[in-house]
Formats: sequence, structure tokens, C-alpha cells
Amino acid sequence: ETTYRDTRNQQTPIGELDNTEINTNTLIAGVSYAGERGYVGASFDQFNTDYGIPGGFIGGHPNGADIDILRRVFDANASYKFEGESLDRLEASFARTHYHHFEFESNGNIGAEFLFHDYRGDLSLHVGPGDGRSKTILGASLSHYELELGAFVFTPPTSQLSGTLSAYHEASRERFELQVAGRYAFSFLNPRDSERAREGSGDLDRNFHGWSAAVSPLVSISDRLAAGFSVSRSERIPTIEELYNEGPHLAAYTFEVGDATLRSERSFGLEAFLHYRNQGIDLLATGFWSEYANFLTPRNTGDINFALLLPIYAIDGVDARFLGSEFRLATRPADRLLAEIGVSYIHAENR
Repeated sequence: ETTYRDTRNQQTPIGELDNTEINTNTLIAGVSYAGERGYVGASFDQFNTDYGIPGGFIGGHPNGADIDILRRVFDANASYKFEGESLDRLEASFARTHYHHFEFESNGNIGAEFLFHDYRGDLSLHVGPGDGRSKTILGASLSHYELELGAFVFTPPTSQLSGTLSAYHEASRERFELQVAGRYAFSFLNPRDSERAREGSGDLDRNFHGWSAAVSPLVSISDRLAAGFSVSRSERIPTIEELYNEGPHLAAYTFEVGDATLRSERSFGLEAFLHYRNQGIDLLATGFWSEYANFLTPRNTGDINFALLLPIYAIDGVDARFLGSEFRLATRPADRLLAEIGVSYIHAENR
């Protein structure tokens, strides 16, 4: 499959908006083989786009910027179904991603360049007879990520080795269902040739270990009404950019600075839902509450990088609270007609 898209500058009520053209082409190819007990397949996906970002207004680049992105992904998947009752099936996947990103200033100079290669493998073992009453999934993943940046971006080239071990179990009895999940994650980051390290910032290598868990009971109150809630504790390891960034992001018109001393982002959350189904009507109401310790977010420092005249945004960890709700209604007034409406609300604040 291949696609091509070419659009000119957008038209507004007050005239043409310069530097909003987009040129995109894609190429996708795949092959697979399916047997009695499983399958194996592979695919290739290429995405290439050039687009402009308008400028000349507050919060934007004075003269706009141009973005050039090339992404290539090779993906392979396989599955094997066991004959016994204790083991259901084994699934494996591998993906290699190449991503190259340029941000050009209006004079044609390269303001920022991003290049990364990502290699990731996943294994999941499905345990149990597959009778619909209980299911267990054991998972493991390993990835190697290489990031390099150029032009006016001074983030050091960095390699990252990450992995996870996970387990998920669900069991149902009559009108009750219980879902439980847990995950352990690690990440080892190694920045190379760092100017900040040579200037006395010390060893910038970072090692992280974190865990997440969740439990969710669900109950069918009647044939039409179901309810449930979940309790979760999660931990997110900082990204390379959050730890080591030091350079412009022209697309956002900011100069971004990371913090190599960051701790992992941690959160505790509660969520509850009510689901009603009747002939021609599907109503879902959900509410959630999340408390974050060390919520990682870029914040305006109030300073300016005078070499590039960009506002400086620095990654910071703050305590935060998120409260929200969501309502979705779907109805089918006729056999060939489906109508849906959804409303959501989120309130977030620093604590």
C-alpha cells in the first residue's frame, strides 16, 4: 500500500496562512503465513513528511519553521498455540525503528536535528485453558534505544537499555470478575561526550528501577447494568529528553532544558465506572482521581536564550492532582444508523 498527499497553504477568513503546506508519502508492505497452530508475519512501514509551521505571532517562530521527518519501521510477529490445557499460546514480536527529524529555520539553516534507532522485542505467554473463566498472561520485553542530536541541540548522544517483566490475571465467577496486574521496569541510560560532564557535572549515567500494579473488580448488577472500579499505583521512568535535553525545539518555539537528577514520576489512581446497555442504547459514565508525586512537565523559567531568542522551558517534577469524568452515549435509531455523543472534563492542579 502506498499513499501520497500534497496540500497548499491554508486559507483563512483574512487571507492565506503562509508556510502551512504539507507533503506526505507512505509505503507499507507485509507478508504472513498462518498454520494450524499459529502464524508468523513481517511488515515494513515508511512514513515521509515535509510540512511548514507558520510564524509571526506570539508564541511562534518569527518567520516560521519547516519540518522534515523520515520514519522506517520493520516489524515481525509470531504466535504458537500449545496442545495442552495448562499453556494456551506463546506470542513474540520484534520491531526496529529508524527516525530522522530536521527542523529548518526560515533561512534554510538546520536549527535542530534528531536521529534515533530503537530495537524492541516482546514475549508473552498465555497460561490457562482458555475457557473464558480465567486467564493469565506473563510478559517480558527488552529494548535498546540510541539517540543522537545535532545542529543547535546540545543534548549528548545517549543509549538506553530498558526492559520489563509483567503479569496479568483475570478470573470470573457468575456475575463477578477480578482483574489484577503488575509490572517491573528498569532502564539504564548512558550519555556520551557530554559537555556538561566535562565541565564538572559528574557522571550523568542513570539507572532506574520501578514497579506498577493495579487491581480492578467488576460486577454485573443486572443483565443491563455493570459497574466496577480500579485502584492503581504506577511509576514512569524519565525519558532521555527529560533528563538530558539542552537545545531549541523550533516546532514549539522553545529552548528546552532537561534535568539529569530527576526521579521517576509516581502516581496513585482511583477510577470507577457505570455501564448501562439496553436495546439500541449504550451509556458509559466514568470518573477518575489521580495523585502524582513528581509529575514531570516542562515549565517556563521566565528566562530567554539570547543566542536564539527562545524562551527557556525546563523539566521539573511537581506534585499534582488530576480529577476527571467522561460520559459516552451511543444509540441506534435505525438498523443502518448509529449516533454517538461524548463529553469529558479534566481538572488538574499543582498541589
